[in-house]
Amino acid sequence: SGRAGWRRQRQRRRRQRTGRMAALLQKLFGSSNVLADLDEIVDRENEAREAELRALAQEEALLDREEQVLEQEEAASELRVAADEANEVALKEEREAVEFEAIAKEKYEACAAAEADARAKEEIYIEKEREAQEEEQKLEDLEAEMRANLEEIKEQEAAKERLIDELEEIAGNEENGPVACKKARHQISVLHAEDPAPLRKAMLTQEHLIKKQKPLIQRAKGARHDAKMALRPLELARQAAEEAREVAEGGRVDAERERQEAVDARKVADEANAKATAALDSAKSARSQITKDRRAAAKAREQAAADRKRLAELRKKAEKAHLDATK
Repeated sequence: SGRAGWRRQRQRRRRQRTGRMAALLQKLFGSSNVLADLDEIVDRENEAREAELRALAQEEALLDREEQVLEQEEAASELRVAADEANEVALKEEREAVEFEAIAKEKYEACAAAEADARAKEEIYIEKEREAQEEEQKLEDLEAEMRANLEEIKEQEAAKERLIDELEEIAGNEENGPVACKKARHQISVLHAEDPAPLRKAMLTQEHLIKKQKPLIQRAKGARHDAKMALRPLELARQAAEEAREVAEGGRVDAERERQEAVDARKVADEANAKATAALDSAKSARSQITKDRRAAAKAREQAAADRKRLAELRKKAEKAHLDATK
């Protein structure tokens, strides 16, 4: 707005100078007071010379300013080039980080799937070992119950033998009296008359069952051992898969962080690029305006020089007219 006002003012002065020049010429050649007109011409010539000097100074100042702005434009252009290069580097690093993150994520998912598969296989044999252990415990509990039954039967038989021995001792001792001896002998005969077959059968049955239980227990122990032995490599495989998954998880986290850092760096590069572009555009615009102003100042200087020359010629004519009038 300041430059536009200055241009309008300059155009107004030019029109005023042109009008004054025409009026002065008309006055000079239509007036009898040549000396007064000559003084006015000299004043106008001096004004034109001062206007020429002012326009020249303004032109030189604008030329210096134009050079400064040109240097700023060149510096902004260099910054723009550097910003473009930084932006390209940031974009490349971001693409590489995205690719690396995708690879790390894929590896993590594969390791996680391998870990899940290993864990599932491990669970199968953990269950088998648990079932074999439960079966083994059940068979051992049953065997213990059978042995307890057998011991009870044996204890019943031993108790009977001890009772007979006690009764025989009573019956064989006359000091116990005839009644006690007779009663003891009667009880002995009753005990001997009892059928021993059921007790012996129960004992044999328990012994047979215990004998049959042993291979079942051994088979259960073998199944548990086999499950445990099969479980060991699966456990190691699961641990290895878990460690690989943890490593992959660390790689994925690192890749995600690096990708975010690359995105942030690219945003910074974009901002720097935008600022450099704005600075370059601003410098170009400023230089363009200053160039226009300088050219306008040059035209004003040329116009002032032309006015001064015309006034100098007019002054010479006035001086000649004054000399002619004084002869």
